[in-house]
Amino acid sequence: MAAAAIVAVLGLAAILTPDERGLGTHQQLGLPPCMTETVFGIPCPFCGMTTSFSHMAHGQIAEAITVQPAGALGFVVAAALALGCIVTVATGTAPTKWKAVRHSPYLYAIAGVIIATAWVYKVLSHTDIIQH
Repeated sequence: MAAAAIVAVLGLAAILTPDERGLGTHQQLGLPPCMTETVFGIPCPFCGMTTSFSHMAHGQIAEAITVQPAGALGFVVAAALALGCIVTVATGTAPTKWKAVRHSPYLYAIAGVIIATAWVYKVLSHTDIIQH
């Protein structure tokens, strides 16, 4: 079930066309624009994730990293999770390394630092402090 959900997300990313602005690709799904970006003029911590996923699904790795580094990493993690789920279903046992990682007390802290760092990068690049 989890593998199907992850594969569906990755497949959807492949169907979407990455927005040239580096954010807003999710609007192709009928979702509204980011309110943080609309109201405050700065992207939210997750702005560009869908765009980054779409770039990754199209094999545009440099663009994906430039748009949202955490999104590019998230795509790789999602693909690895999907593969791990498929292996688990096929063999009947989960890889032991995955169990250890899942229960790591540092997992969420590391993810938070990655997202926060990518957000700072996104805000700086969105406001043209970082030139592409």
